[in-house]
Amino acid sequence: MPGLSIFELSGLVVISMVISLTFLWLIGHSRRGAVRAPHDPKVSEPSCIHFLFEGDALADNDLPIQHIATKGETDIQTWSDLRSWLGGRFGALPSSLSDIEPDDVVHRASTKSGDRATLTISRSGEARRVTLTDSNMPDAQARHRAHLMENALGRHMAALNEAPCAICLLDTDKQPAWQNELFAEFSEMEATHLREAATKTLVSDRVRLKSGNREEDRHFELRKSVQSDYEVLYAIDVTKVVQAERVRREFVQTLTKTFANLTTGLAVFDRHRQLALFNPALVDLTHLPAVFLSGRPSLHQFFDRLRDHKVLPEPKNYSDWRTQIDAMIASASDGLYLEDWCLPAGLTYRVTGRPHPDGAIAFLFEDISDEISLTRRFRSQLDLHMSVLHLLDEAVAVIGPGNMLVMCNAACSRLLSIEPDKSFADFSANDFLSACHRILPDEKTWADVGQAVKERRSGLYDIAMSSGGICHCFVKQLPGQSVMIKLSTHHTETQPDLTSVSA
Repeated sequence: MPGLSIFELSGLVVISMVISLTFLWLIGHSRRGAVRAPHDPKVSEPSCIHFLFEGDALADNDLPIQHIATKGETDIQTWSDLRSWLGGRFGALPSSLSDIEPDDVVHRASTKSGDRATLTISRSGEARRVTLTDSNMPDAQARHRAHLMENALGRHMAALNEAPCAICLLDTDKQPAWQNELFAEFSEMEATHLREAATKTLVSDRVRLKSGNREEDRHFELRKSVQSDYEVLYAIDVTKVVQAERVRREFVQTLTKTFANLTTGLAVFDRHRQLALFNPALVDLTHLPAVFLSGRPSLHQFFDRLRDHKVLPEPKNYSDWRTQIDAMIASASDGLYLEDWCLPAGLTYRVTGRPHPDGAIAFLFEDISDEISLTRRFRSQLDLHMSVLHLLDEAVAVIGPGNMLVMCNAACSRLLSIEPDKSFADFSANDFLSACHRILPDEKTWADVGQAVKERRSGLYDIAMSSGGICHCFVKQLPGQSVMIKLSTHHTETQPDLTSVSA
């Protein structure tokens, strides 16, 4: 530009640069103002909530509280409600605002790390003012994080309220700071009883709540988790478990009394093959010391001691004895063991092995010595009677209650050429009468004899023999719906004495 000196030209350049920088700063400032959120004084300034109490009753507050999770939809009405709502955030708080002296001011800072909130309690006359001061979250990230935590807390609260057990949080003064819906269903007396019981409980204990208007008492298992500044109390309803235990205990007592009165010895071994149960009859039968049995010996120790006391059949050698015991255990496990033990002392024990649930095994010891002796004596007498009958010259047969031949002596077998004892099939009365008719034909007489046998009445019948003699058939009623048939052949005119036969 002509006519301007170098100094004037330099001054114009400097002025233009200043104007340009100023313009650019204004543009940048306007853009930052366009994207920045409107100023919110609550972002940097702390917020306060004021509660005014008359005594312990809430009179007024400057910010409505919607509800408290532990109280359902019930608003804060008392200092106890607010104290529970604050929880253990500010440590131990007075149980009553009446403890605050006039003109006193109580300051409490949050005990949580990183929490800058404070609580102030003051008194002026009869009024008490509680002020909760807390800094708002400074930025969008913190507000979003708080929103996420609030949603998570809501889900957790819902899960705890739906929990199948009652839950209560106790502060450092053992006062309730929070409780779920199940715990809130307890009456004040029941809740107090549970909390007092929790103070005496180390980790777990059972508590009974009196029935009151209910049909029967309720039982709860208390479990406590102790933290640094609070305790969690869990009350689990175990009423049905207690009832089941009582029924089982009564059942076991009934069985114990029953087993105690049994004459059969009982020994039950558990799944580990140790003696779990025995009755007094086992001591009497085996002569094993009760102290030894109470020590829960193993199954092999039990049978070894039986062998030492000679309450087992004497084995030929010890190796065979071990094999027999193992086979006995295996058979009892399958429910197949049943054997009579003939002991050296002359006694006979019937031993039965039966499997029990959960792998247990039960052995029953029964003294059948008298039964065996009676059976032997009966067999001896029966053999003697049969020997006498077989020596008779007359044919004798006995028809039992089912119209079956139960006995036939040797003379009868020779006369009729029959052998009923060697026949696989049962020999009926009709079969016997047919054999009689075959040897001594007389259809009418044998029909009369058959009718007398059927009607169980006595009688005497004569059958002519082909050799010229006479066969006398005696039918005699016997006790027990049985009947005897005796065949006597005579080759002379002499008649038998009938005075002893009932017509």
